[in-house]
Amino acid sequence: MHNNIRYDLSNWLIHFFRDVDLDSDASIDIPEHIGWNNIFEYDNSPLQAFFLLRCAIRQQRIWATWSYRGGVRTIYGLKPAVCFTDMPIAAFFEAAELRKKRGEHISSYAILIDKTQLAQYGALPVIYGLSQKYSASTDPQTGARIIDLNCLPLEEQYRFVTYNPSPLRTIDWTHEREWRWGCHHNVQKNNNDEIVSFEEMPALTLSTIDLCGMGIVVNDSQEAQYIRSDLLTLIDRGLITENKYKFILSLSSIPSIQSLQSLNGLTTAINQALINPLAGLTVNNTTMTYNNNILNNLACQLARTTPSQSGEKGKAWLWLYDNTHPFTRSMKAIGRLYVSNDGRYLVDIPEFSESRSLRQQENMIKQLAAALQTQIGIQCGYFSVLGHNDPNREPFYCSPPDNPFIYNEN
Repeated sequence: MHNNIRYDLSNWLIHFFRDVDLDSDASIDIPEHIGWNNIFEYDNSPLQAFFLLRCAIRQQRIWATWSYRGGVRTIYGLKPAVCFTDMPIAAFFEAAELRKKRGEHISSYAILIDKTQLAQYGALPVIYGLSQKYSASTDPQTGARIIDLNCLPLEEQYRFVTYNPSPLRTIDWTHEREWRWGCHHNVQKNNNDEIVSFEEMPALTLSTIDLCGMGIVVNDSQEAQYIRSDLLTLIDRGLITENKYKFILSLSSIPSIQSLQSLNGLTTAINQALINPLAGLTVNNTTMTYNNNILNNLACQLARTTPSQSGEKGKAWLWLYDNTHPFTRSMKAIGRLYVSNDGRYLVDIPEFSESRSLRQQENMIKQLAAALQTQIGIQCGYFSVLGHNDPNREPFYCSPPDNPFIYNEN
């Protein structure tokens, strides 16, 4: 609509991430394990906003929460929610900067989703206040806070935000310009129950809904490179298409927040931040054949010169650390590459048959990896699973690189 083209309105819904202190009474439920490629420890350190952003992108899940304050849910009803703001991008950046200086829980790390698209999946503006007095009760078992149904239907209570303009006890969150998406699957649990797996966490699952052209905001170009690598992994796994995310906006590349206040300025900044994770990664047939021949020749030579040894059963794979390297792209193009659920780029080496012990397979792949690094300059190692040939099972052992492109570490 033409009336929506105004500097104080936005076509984007912004979900921002903040540092989370797991020991605070405003924390979130989180399992101890959120994937082998997301590493954090339960200690006194808060979960960093950038770590949580990468978790959401890698898992394609934005967690729905109850938004606890003082150990009490601020989201009413039976549905946790994913919260957004529809502040214009420039206003959001300015607010994030000012509020962070005041010690408030906010950051500029964010995922941006087209408002019209997300509204089609149930996102709606919150309801600030009611026209009549209301009361609410709290379930002692689940912690659910329920407003009198005569005042607000249960289905809409997740959208309610308290509003009290009285100068005696002012409660005013209207500056948030908040929208919420309510999570509909059954998430009720007793207060003492723990969520034991990442998949049990209520969330907006981005990979299963038809959203496109989303944006991501980070602080600098290095973080943008990590995110781009994460997106490439999702594309290679077949979870998203290359147009799922349109841009990665790095704050360090913006001349000033004020430059984003006009539609032209914002459009220019987004156009300069446009991405295609697959750009420049196409390999030709000659390169594919060359890389495949090198791998086959090295593997066959090792297999011929290494007598089989019996021992523990299992499976080992060649693990390629760089998902942009021409060798990796060659293996992907010819169908020899498998990208695991945790984003490992694995190549099966049939010459190192499972009749060999797992330890021997690991040692042979270590030799193969060293030879590949010498001949074509790709860093790689091995990954193995004990007693199985499924690369998505718990790792038995691997040669993990110190590589922030692979590991999202808090």
